[in-house]
Amino acid sequence: MSWLFAVTKSQQKLPTGFWRYHGTPLHSVSLPGFYLAVGGIPDTYFFENCGSSGWAVVGTGIRTDYRRASMMTMADWRSALSRQAFDPEALDGHYVVLRWNGDSIECFTDQLGLRTVYFGKCAEGHCISTRLDWVAQATGQSGIDFASLGSGWLMLNQFSYASYILGIDRLGPGGYASFREGSLICSNNTPWLPSFQPGDAQGAIESLNALLESALERHHTISLGLSSGLDSRLLLACLIGSHKGRFVTHTFGEPTDPDVRIATKIAQTLGLEHQYYNEPLPDTDTCLSAMHSFVVQTNLVEPGSSFLKLRYFPKVREQCALMIDGGFGEIARRQFLNRVVRRGRTALQSKEIPRLLALMRSPRADIFSREVMNKLESGAGQSLAEALEAMPPLPEIGVENFADLFSVRMRIPNYGGPGQARLDAEILNFMPLAQPSFLRAVFRIPVKDRSNATFHTEIIGRLSPELKRFPSAKSGFTHRFGLSTNATWLLTKVKSRLTRGYCDPTPDDLLGHIREYVLDTAHSKDVITNSIYDSRKVLDAVGRYYHGELHLKDTVDWWLTFEIWRRSLQPGETHDDDAPLHEVGAGNFA
Repeated sequence: MSWLFAVTKSQQKLPTGFWRYHGTPLHSVSLPGFYLAVGGIPDTYFFENCGSSGWAVVGTGIRTDYRRASMMTMADWRSALSRQAFDPEALDGHYVVLRWNGDSIECFTDQLGLRTVYFGKCAEGHCISTRLDWVAQATGQSGIDFASLGSGWLMLNQFSYASYILGIDRLGPGGYASFREGSLICSNNTPWLPSFQPGDAQGAIESLNALLESALERHHTISLGLSSGLDSRLLLACLIGSHKGRFVTHTFGEPTDPDVRIATKIAQTLGLEHQYYNEPLPDTDTCLSAMHSFVVQTNLVEPGSSFLKLRYFPKVREQCALMIDGGFGEIARRQFLNRVVRRGRTALQSKEIPRLLALMRSPRADIFSREVMNKLESGAGQSLAEALEAMPPLPEIGVENFADLFSVRMRIPNYGGPGQARLDAEILNFMPLAQPSFLRAVFRIPVKDRSNATFHTEIIGRLSPELKRFPSAKSGFTHRFGLSTNATWLLTKVKSRLTRGYCDPTPDDLLGHIREYVLDTAHSKDVITNSIYDSRKVLDAVGRYYHGELHLKDTVDWWLTFEIWRRSLQPGETHDDDAPLHEVGAGNFA
């Protein structure tokens, strides 16, 4: 990821080799009361050091003003951060800002919390970083907060902005934190809230076009992540309809995946320049190294095997200057939390936590001891109750808007944030459909005009009607374009009873490839004697999986992911460049 690592300390505290906790920086600052290192790729960070003052930005900012948008340049950031008051609500994009002046430090996060910082007390004062594992190592805090992890492990996504580590805090969406002489002065965040003023789809169309124009204005070659789905198809229709700028498309995955086949067919039929990426498994050591890097950066939002389908972004960067995709476009088509909307209206109105937890449940793997499971269950309920209390009154905005706003507040930062941070280290990118300006316009569209992807299908039909000829794919099955949400669900359910849909073979391929490592880890003393696990469940799942019970794949994948992540919090872990801690950056700092 584009990253930063900082320590604020009293001037009486001397530096003690902070470089050993982070990767190799591109810029650094070392003052009596402040240390800062910044790294990543040049496209996704900005830095200015004026000696006793300065600032660093990691991520991407987008200015939006009167139906026009532009990506933030160095001059733009310098102008915005030269003012005493910096307001994240004025910008789209995803970013963390750190600004220092003497012994005072300020941190800001974007409106939706797609980028964040973690901070905790260390021997010298406070450590601040975009990497949770680095803060854990620098502060010596590695105790897992299973109450905070509860919703993240058992539900669709985490329902709070807490970190998963005891003694370490996380800055939420629209966040602000200030430090002085090594001490935390204040920390708060501003939950995102649209106006819900009635309107029509035109504002959303204009906002989306402005965001796409911002990608084209600096003559970037755009690469659009293309799938069979409605969200990437909506972006493609807008790009085709505008006839402005050069763009290409790309797709990852197995050639038998219907998503890949349909995307490739779309590109071929329309004569688009299309890049398709699908490479064989790397050697075992490379797989383990890449999996470790992926897991420690994504903080348990994806199983470790997912690195295989998300490893091609550096190659995309070789082909283009900027990548966009349809991430979180489901909000504009009223797709999230449909089960809650259909079956839990009364539970939402009365805030019936047990019923809502049952409707949102999506457990990763049953691997923990009963004591830990009790903490996870209790924590999930507490987090959900607190998240619901922070929402606007349901009767005022309606159950559908309530569900969509809850998704913006909880799913975008908690599910999308870790992946966004990792992606920023590999390519300049943003998600047009997950920008505050676009989402504000979306919430003005009547619910009936968002549901069943009405907004998407109307715009696609208007701008590029030929895209309606291609089917879509869901859960390994194909279906006709434009099918309603309920019809798609029913058709998929019927098909799944008659035949087996496409199933991605790469997780099984990976687990077979690293079998010896998985077995050694499962039988290690550190796992067998660890009180957080029900070791019998772990050993049983791993053993049966490797004896042919492939339905246990997800359990093994998620257990291994958790174990790699847990170990990454311990002092002495290596960093993403695989250099030992005592070698990382050793030539850069005394």
